[in-house]
Amino acid sequence: GDAAAAAEDLPPTVEGVYLQHDLTVIAPGPLSPADDHALRTVADLEAPGLAARYRVSEDSVRRALRAGSTRDELLALLERLSATDVPQPLTYLVDQVASRDGGLVVDVAPDGRGAVVHGTPDQLDLVGVDAELRQLTWERVDLSTLTAPHPPHVVHAALEEQRYPAVLTAAARPVAQDAPPGRRRGAGRTPEQAAHALVERLRLTTERGDAEPEQEWLGRQIDLAVRGKTPIRLTVRMPDGSERPMSIVPTSVAAGRVRGRDTAVDVERTLPLSLVVAVESEA
Repeated sequence: GDAAAAAEDLPPTVEGVYLQHDLTVIAPGPLSPADDHALRTVADLEAPGLAARYRVSEDSVRRALRAGSTRDELLALLERLSATDVPQPLTYLVDQVASRDGGLVVDVAPDGRGAVVHGTPDQLDLVGVDAELRQLTWERVDLSTLTAPHPPHVVHAALEEQRYPAVLTAAARPVAQDAPPGRRRGAGRTPEQAAHALVERLRLTTERGDAEPEQEWLGRQIDLAVRGKTPIRLTVRMPDGSERPMSIVPTSVAAGRVRGRDTAVDVERTLPLSLVVAVESEA
């Protein structure tokens, strides 16, 4: 009928693309919608048309890794789509970006308290010595595993803040866990309700039984400073148990974290609220 007649006028789809050494990808004809979608997860369309051109770049590979793909999955996809072998420069690019930026997976710790981070030994070496992440009090369980006594969403946010692409597993997503039955995925929840639930979970991970009312009071004090755009002095508990003063102009307090500009060194900082033991106004 009409559908058959229309199909005869359309060019046939092709099953293979040509991966070039300059990191471009040439499709000699229209790809099937599924193959086009798969290719765009790791490459950007540069020139549309019957013979479309795509390009793989550091950014496109990083985007795919951030979306949850692994190095092996990306190479398997390229091998499946390619009419020839995958060029060495393309394999090298995927390897380099994956070893530096991909593969960090944040999950709930086996005992249900705190977070566990899985990655390559090189990645975890970098994360473990990053001065901006010391407040997470890492413990290196083995070469490919770090643990932290903080909720997974806080650990994930801190890694993202420092530009470590990390994937939060479905089991570790707080909205899905905190939502009541029948209202999963945050349906009907306001941002304020979601943030409150995260703060509640963060307070439950503190070791001191009397920390809940204190943390709530500290959060309110910081929130007042955010609204008034006033500088405050925080007393922060360090990994060695010592306490360190830090002067910041807070910009937000949500999801169990306080964010603000450190007035001493003029950099943005993000701290878990559980590490803040005192708040004083500097106005």
